Amino acid sequence: DLEFMSIDLAKFRSRDEHKNVNLIIEGKKLRISKDFLANYSPVFKSMFSGDWAEKGKEEVEIKDVVFEEFVNLAELIFSMGAHITDSTLPHILALAFRFQMEQVVGQCEIHLIFFSTSFSTAEKLHMSDQYRLEMLKNNCLQTYSSAHEICTLESAPEYAKLSADMKAAILDRVMKLERTRADGEVVANTNVGGDDNVEYIKLKVVCMETNSYKANFRLKYGTSMGKLKKSYAERVGVSDTYLRFLYNGRRINDDDTPGSLEMEEDDVIEVFRELGQGIRPYEDFGPF
Repeated sequence: DLEFMSIDLAKFRSRDEHKNVNLIIEGKKLRISKDFLANYSPVFKSMFSGDWAEKGKEEVEIKDVVFEEFVNLAELIFSMGAHITDSTLPHILALAFRFQMEQVVGQCEIHLIFFSTSFSTAEKLHMSDQYRLEMLKNNCLQTYSSAHEICTLESAPEYAKLSADMKAAILDRVMKLERTRADGEVVANTNVGGDDNVEYIKLKVVCMETNSYKANFRLKYGTSMGKLKKSYAERVGVSDTYLRFLYNGRRINDDDTPGSLEMEEDDVIEVFRELGQGIRPYEDFGPF
């Protein structure tokens, strides 16, 4: 693995040798800073400073871990320039969940929502279920626009692995979609803010980082943009605090309106990800 071979393992060490420990993984030694690991993981913090048998030991064996996969995890938390990829995500997420590294788990969730191209929705749902990724779960369920479409999940191999709670959430989504259809609402084009007797403007909302999550909205010229932002966030299954909305390069405020922004029919609103609270910026989060 050329990507792995290019990693400088020495950078994981503290300059103070007394603060380092040898992790024994698959019989190989990885010398690494105890303080840095403890800062990211309460499991390692307890291991190095609690009442665990490993406390004070020069060498600590980590079982049921692939050496190269742990190095990928260490590279991510030690290097600001490291990136999660679809190929490294499964083992990084599993290790981060095992060692309770919440910041890394959060970064994996953001990658799955905004950047991943290799995983099916069923696979993402399974990961959201397995690793308790609520935002990813909501995002996946919102991608289904009809009960028939969501029922195809049952034929996916991941469906049998889903928990009862996840299957209940899927059923809730089916019921909501059926109610929407029965009420004659149009899912693909959402009206925001009024009755049919008022002049509306149609706007396009696009997530620019992936050129996906496109949606059309019809709203009154006097409707606050905060309503549109919340409606879009609900559709993609992400809190609106994670999203930034721009029009002609200008940030859109909640109290702005299409009228105050002098918008025209079919204008495009650009959406970028905000840096979520508690998520360290390991990746380039775009033009901020």
